[in-house]
Amino acid sequence: MTLSPEFLAVVSLAGGISAIIACIKVILTPLDKIKQHDRDIQELKDREKKRNDMDKAILNGLQAMTNHMIDGNGIEQLKASRNELNHAIADIATDHK
Repeated sequence: MTLSPEFLAVVSLAGGISAIIACIKVILTPLDKIKQHDRDIQELKDREKKRNDMDKAILNGLQAMTNHMIDGNGIEQLKASRNELNHAIADIATDHK
């Protein structure tokens, strides 16, 4: 039994298309990983900024409390640090990621 040239052409064409699709998948897989890594890096940068903002608010609050404990004054600084802490906490609480 011999196969017709048309059948062989279709089989060869299908094999070629399958090989091209496989090559495209191999090429695109690293690119997809790079895109995911870029998204992950950006998320880490955003988290780091929020953490730095919170650390700053906490340190300002500690400084205001220390000054108040030393001289019994600095109430306005305490109120400002309270507002800064409230703002930082609100930012974290409303983050839906």
